[in-house]
Amino acid sequence: MARYGIDLTACWRARVGMVTHAVALSQALLALGGPESFTVFSSRERVTGLPHGYEAVLSPHRHEVANKLLWFPSVEAGSELDAILYPYWPPPPRRRKGAPPAAFFVHDLAFRLRPDEVPWQQRAYLGTVLPPALRNPAAVLVPSLSTGSDLLDCYPYPGLADRVHAIPEGPTPLPAAGALPEGVE
Repeated sequence: MARYGIDLTACWRARVGMVTHAVALSQALLALGGPESFTVFSSRERVTGLPHGYEAVLSPHRHEVANKLLWFPSVEAGSELDAILYPYWPPPPRRRKGAPPAAFFVHDLAFRLRPDEVPWQQRAYLGTVLPPALRNPAAVLVPSLSTGSDLLDCYPYPGLADRVHAIPEGPTPLPAAGALPEGVE
């Protein structure tokens, strides 16, 4: 049986934006593939809202830099997983031999395209971890063709275009529109 990993170490924060996306995607994957097919990596405790039955690997760290630079490289390399998904942030910038193939989301490139609107910590972090992650991924998932184009413009690495896939972050097809209240047109 194939075994897959999901990195939710950054999902201890409040449920907004990318955390909501990462958790909802993980819920869907666990439901589709069966929780016994997954190992979920999280920070200090299990992420709430996920079904039971998956293998949980808990990091002792809360801080993303400690997770990505110190803890995760050895843990993923020894995991014996067939692949690992990073739905929130890119994989560790230095992955060890034996690490499973990685797929990860690049939600946007605001840190590169509109740096004045992004906190310096996020610019520094993504500026450090994203470039090496783009050099040899199994897949890079983007929410739109526009983000994919921005990514390839900012990082024109050989062969990267073949590994970039646009995956909408919302449900598809979209749910049917609800009825308007009486008297509203």
